[in-house]
Amino acid sequence: VAAAAAATEAATAERTRRPNFLERLFGRRDTAPTAAAAAAAADGTETAASAATPDVDTQSLDPVTSGAAAAIAAAEASDTPEPRPAREATPSGLRNPFIQVGQFSEEANAFSARDNLRTAGIVPTVLEGSGDNGPFWRVIVGPVTSADEQAWLLGEIRNLVSRTPSCPPNSERTSLMFRPAAALAVAVVLSACAVSVTPEPARAAFETQATSAWLYDVGTDTVLYEKNAEIPKPPASMSKLMTIYMLFEALRDGRVTLDTTFSVSTKARQMGGSTMFLDETDRPRVESLIKGMIVQSGNDACVVVAEGLAGTEDAFARQMNARAREIGLTDSTFTNASGWPDPNHRMSARDLGRLAHRLIADFPEYYSYFALEEYDFDGRSPANRFNRNPVLGLGLGADGLKTGHTEEAGYGLVGSAIQGDRRVIFVFSGLQSQAERRTEAEAMINWGFHQFIEKKMASKGDVLGEAAVWMGDQQRVNLTVAEDLELLVPAIGQASVETRIEYRTPLEAPVAAGSQVAELIGTAPDMPEKRIPLVSDRDVTRGGFLPRVRASAFVLFDKAMGQVQSLME
Repeated sequence: VAAAAAATEAATAERTRRPNFLERLFGRRDTAPTAAAAAAAADGTETAASAATPDVDTQSLDPVTSGAAAAIAAAEASDTPEPRPAREATPSGLRNPFIQVGQFSEEANAFSARDNLRTAGIVPTVLEGSGDNGPFWRVIVGPVTSADEQAWLLGEIRNLVSRTPSCPPNSERTSLMFRPAAALAVAVVLSACAVSVTPEPARAAFETQATSAWLYDVGTDTVLYEKNAEIPKPPASMSKLMTIYMLFEALRDGRVTLDTTFSVSTKARQMGGSTMFLDETDRPRVESLIKGMIVQSGNDACVVVAEGLAGTEDAFARQMNARAREIGLTDSTFTNASGWPDPNHRMSARDLGRLAHRLIADFPEYYSYFALEEYDFDGRSPANRFNRNPVLGLGLGADGLKTGHTEEAGYGLVGSAIQGDRRVIFVFSGLQSQAERRTEAEAMINWGFHQFIEKKMASKGDVLGEAAVWMGDQQRVNLTVAEDLELLVPAIGQASVETRIEYRTPLEAPVAAGSQVAELIGTAPDMPEKRIPLVSDRDVTRGGFLPRVRASAFVLFDKAMGQVQSLME
């Protein structure tokens, strides 16, 4: 150990010497500067005293270094068992003694880059900072003591990046960060795919008085806005959509037809609230019940449907809960068919939106019923013949779905609108009046259509990156999109969109062509992240004897080098 320490000290004294092949092969382990020494070098201070004092003058440091000085000092105190000698002052010929390898929006990616640098014998530092778009992490190397050392480090870093999988081809290299063509910005540094972009003024975030809200673009499968969207709340009559969905399924399966008639029970006749005014002598057709549930919000119609399909409303509620789980409604529980107030009858805004999407996608032949503006069963309720959806017929493209209101739930709406090739679905609840409901519906439609544009980011088969393969007959696969990739981006501040590629590396053979092996993750301010599957462009079979021997040898070599470096430390 003493001999190793002496060797390390000698190597540190000769940092300006370019390493030979064996030194590069076994890893260069330079003595890292203390946080105070790094700060002093960045500040241009030429005295070693400042490197020994805990009070670092950060006035002339850049904002990231200044803000992270305390964290770096604490980290080095825990990582370094004994104090290390301060470096000599940085030569005046070097304008910047630090090299920034990359800037990351994810902390894990920054530390992954740091670890990759260490495997090449380079000792980096991770600095945390914050900007308008939240925290970010810089990976820097330095301070360096000569122009020769700076040139050598830059060369080693470039070589390491060039050997890294997942760097997009045909990309422009700028400060070791990669920006491919078009609007898709992917920064790849040492196998950690992240993004570093200069923030631009983004669109204003949507504001709502609703207690919960959810806005979704159907074509790009993008959630544009959400507020308490995952919290189960009283859905009022909006939960009638689940009853309607199950009736549509019965029509599709042939269990009933539009002309099938159901009997009306005393329980159905006695339902309060909004009704079709059915009684025990009626035998309403299924089509009449659909119109009555959608336009008149008939609670009696819901009970008639539940009893007609399941025998009793309680049995139908159990079927609703089972079917809800099957179609992905994870935040919903049902105790009745109509949305009548009950402490255990709950749906989240997100589930209501998902259910609306299923109705539109699964039953286009019946969806037109939701656009009906007026219906009166047998002339019994002229005052209750108008659809309560406040945005139908306003020229906004609104074409369905369902309103809801109780004292507990407030005024809410599950709606959809289509303009051109785009369709949005919106959900909100908890407002205080019908007027507020109408204003909110118009605002969400206008914001969803006008604040975003749809952009084609890649065509089917375009290569967005590479991934290394372990134990295969090929060492890499290209990461591609299985279909044309279109993303919804803010109309203002498009450069604020950030993307990165995530995958477990290396991939283990065999790998099938077209199988998902990675994800492209897109984020923008005030928007939930968007995940797009990336697939392999080729088949990779498990390698034969020689590839497996070679891979095993690399693993054993890496382990051995790790043990040697541990002794040197």
